[in-house]
Amino acid sequence: MNSTVAGADTAYAQQTKKLRDEFWARDTDIIYYNGDVDRPYDTFFIDQLQATKRSSNALFILVTSGGNPNAGYRISRCLQDHYKSHSMLISGYCKSTGTLMALGANELVFTGHGELGPLDVQMEKKDELWESQSGLTITSALDGMQNQAFLTFEEYFLMVKTRSQSISTKMASEISTQLTVGLYSELYKNIDPLHIGEATRAVSIARHYGRKLLSHCNNISEESLTKLITGYPSHGFVIDWKEAAELFENVRSANELEEELLNHIGNIACKFPNDGRSDYRFYNQYNLEENIDNEVTNNGDESGQACQAAEQTEGSGRESQSQQRDEGASEKAKRDVKSKTKQNSAKKPAPAP
Repeated sequence: MNSTVAGADTAYAQQTKKLRDEFWARDTDIIYYNGDVDRPYDTFFIDQLQATKRSSNALFILVTSGGNPNAGYRISRCLQDHYKSHSMLISGYCKSTGTLMALGANELVFTGHGELGPLDVQMEKKDELWESQSGLTITSALDGMQNQAFLTFEEYFLMVKTRSQSISTKMASEISTQLTVGLYSELYKNIDPLHIGEATRAVSIARHYGRKLLSHCNNISEESLTKLITGYPSHGFVIDWKEAAELFENVRSANELEEELLNHIGNIACKFPNDGRSDYRFYNQYNLEENIDNEVTNNGDESGQACQAAEQTEGSGRESQSQQRDEGASEKAKRDVKSKTKQNSAKKPAPAP
C-alpha cells in the first residue's frame, strides 16, 4: 500500500514539475476563481493578485453563476492593469457577471463544458424577497404593449373605414383611438415610472462597463455587445464556444496543456460554481508546486492516510493491551507482597508476659 502511494506521489510531482516548467516558459500566472463574484471578494482578490503577480501574462480560470457587476468590473480591470495580456479559460458555468468579465479578456478559451450567458443585468423583483428579474423584462413588456396597441389601432381603423364608406378618415381615426385607449388605459395605469427608470439604468450598467473593458482589449464589437445585452430571450440562455466565436474576435478551444492543467487541478476547476462561497487561488512559477491542486493531493493521499490511521490505531491498541497487562502484573505483585506480610506476622510468637 505504501509503495502504491509513493508511486502516485512521484507521478504527481513529475506532472507538477512539467506544468510548472511549461507555464514558466510561457511567462504565465494561473488564477482560479470559483463562486459568486461579489463584494468584498473583489477587494481580497485584488490585494492577493498584487502580492502574488510574477509573470507578464495570466490564464484566468473562472467558474461562476454571476454576482455584482461592480465587483466583476473591478476584478477584470485589475487583470487588465497588471498583466500585458490575459486569457480567460471557461471550463464550465460562467454566466451573467462572468460574461461581463469575459469582455475584458484578450482571449477566450473554451472546454467542451464551457458556457457564457447574456448580459441582461438582474434587479430585485418588486414586492418580492430574494427574487430577481432581468432588467429587460420591463422594457420588453413596454415594447410589446406598444406594438400591440398600434396593431389594435390599425385593425380598428381598417375595420371602421372598410365597413362604413361614409365615415371620413378623421372620424375613423378618432373612433379607433378611443377604442384602443379604452382597451389599454387600465394596463398602462399599473406601470410605475420609477421602476421603469430603475430597469433602464440597470441595463445601462452592462453597456457602460462593457465599453470600458472592451476599449482595452478590442475583443468584441459594439454590435456584439448590444446583442449580448438585448439579443437573447432569457438570462440562462447558453452561449457555447461556437456562439461565442461569432461574438468575440479571439476564441479557441483549450489546448492539450490547458486540459492537462484542469485535470491536474481536478475537482477544484469544477464545471459548476460553488454554492454560497467564493474560492480564489493564485499560482505562479514559484508556488505552483506547493499550491496547485491541494484537493487532489489530499484525495491521492487518502489511502495512505487511512493506512497510517489504521496502523496508529492498531499500535495504540497494542500499547493499551501491553499497558493493561503491566498494570495487572503490578497489582498482582502488590497483593502477593501484602499476603506474605500478613502470613509472616501470623507466624511470629506472642511476646512473653
